[in-house]
Amino acid sequence: MLNTYLSELAAAWNLVMKPAFFRGERISELDEIDGHPALLRPMLPLVGALLGGILALPLWLLLVFFKSSLVAGIAGAVVATLAVELMTSWGGLNALSSYIDLRRRGASQEEAFLTTPGSMNEPRPGASMILMMTIYILRMIFFGLLSVYAPFWFIIAFTGGYLVRAELGTLNVPGSSERAWIAVPRGMEKRHWHVALCIMIPVGIFHLPSVILAFAVSWIIAWLGKNLCLDAVSGVNRQAYEVLGYAGEMVLFFLGVLLFVAP
Repeated sequence: MLNTYLSELAAAWNLVMKPAFFRGERISELDEIDGHPALLRPMLPLVGALLGGILALPLWLLLVFFKSSLVAGIAGAVVATLAVELMTSWGGLNALSSYIDLRRRGASQEEAFLTTPGSMNEPRPGASMILMMTIYILRMIFFGLLSVYAPFWFIIAFTGGYLVRAELGTLNVPGSSERAWIAVPRGMEKRHWHVALCIMIPVGIFHLPSVILAFAVSWIIAWLGKNLCLDAVSGVNRQAYEVLGYAGEMVLFFLGVLLFVAP
């Protein structure tokens, strides 16, 4: 049983952290592993927690052994930010900046969600490039500050960000009402919320009010995102998934800065 869940977690990690995550515009189940359907949706918050842990542990060690906020801050702002974008093939940043740029130019909500962003290697108009760089620099600032004041928040924020993605996966493919976009076995439709809570509480045990607030904010973002998707495209697709998931991360990182840096 343990080997099965570890295999499913590894499969979920590989799918999320590779550009081949989305093949076309639809995801249902992963391939079967050891005779059991892979549980992508419940595994998504755990994937986020692992990603956050990969960042939080070395940054915390830098603070402990070097006792230098400057070193940890630079490592977080420069190295950690770039590492996450490379691991995810710049998908979230590209999607969010493209979405905002389309809306800025007067595109409808539906058009902004249905337009596939171009490759990161394609030339962009000046305003679009400035927008992307602004989002990236904001992310650098959040990462740098949290690396110094609250490295554990990387786990909380990424868990929440992928929890939002998991909840968006409960919607159907646009134009179809047959089943959820990221399907799970019957009876496990809400398991991603339980997984996220079981991660967040132990990680932030000494800051429980902040953790509960982060969980509540994740729920609000997911609820708003689902309603936005339903109004715009009557479901969820790749672009909406990436935009709202990445935006959720940014909100949670900003929340962490407000909670642990601003005071």
